Amino acid sequence: MFSSSLIVAFLCIGATYAALPLPSYVKPCARSDPGFEACALDRARETIKHIVNGDRKYKIPVIDPLEITEIIVDNKGPEQAGIDIKIRNAKFYGLKDTIIESIKLNYDEKSMHMDVRLPRIELNGEYEVKGRVLLLPITGKGPLNFTLENAPAQFDTDWIVENIDGSEFMSLTNSRLHHVEPTRVHYDLKNLFNGDKLLGPEMNAVLNENWRESFKELAPPVIQALSTVIAGTVNSIAHAVEYKNVFPLNV
Repeated sequence: MFSSSLIVAFLCIGATYAALPLPSYVKPCARSDPGFEACALDRARETIKHIVNGDRKYKIPVIDPLEITEIIVDNKGPEQAGIDIKIRNAKFYGLKDTIIESIKLNYDEKSMHMDVRLPRIELNGEYEVKGRVLLLPITGKGPLNFTLENAPAQFDTDWIVENIDGSEFMSLTNSRLHHVEPTRVHYDLKNLFNGDKLLGPEMNAVLNENWRESFKELAPPVIQALSTVIAGTVNSIAHAVEYKNVFPLNV
């Protein structure tokens, strides 16, 4: 769908490995427990409530609102076939209400699948856009509001185990948020076409009337940004706690 490069910059410290205990709000589940996945689901739901405000000790950023300094998509194809988007000072609201509906963990293959639901996600920021959407030319620079309602989604990830100074730590790889299917999307891009009072409102109307189609074209960089941040947040804990304490055989 996109022939582009994506750059995501957000307020999160890079990989720093330590040997801290699990945060008090993260309760491990025993791999030997027949109800391991049910336990993991319950603990994941509980953890979300505690990390909303971030945790400096484990280098977890504030989750709601989640601040991403810059999202950039540079189209690599011909101008008539794509769109260049920059979103600066992005703030996502509503992640605290994320509902984890199911988890499947394969410890041996080091993979995880989650079904989630996002009741309402609102993105505010400063955008700059140039290219085509729905085959129509679009250009502009100004405030952006982008709201998703009631979106089921899936999150898949693998992980590797790294040996750092004799200790093993978990690190997520190939993380992807996908199959995001909102029941409604709302767009409000201010100052389109250099503030043209006719073309700007008309383009917003087209985007909102054809929200399913426009979502397919405009949403991928936003979704990929969220995927990057989700993986980064999990890794903030995983890089601070030894692997044997994340998935103990018994508790």
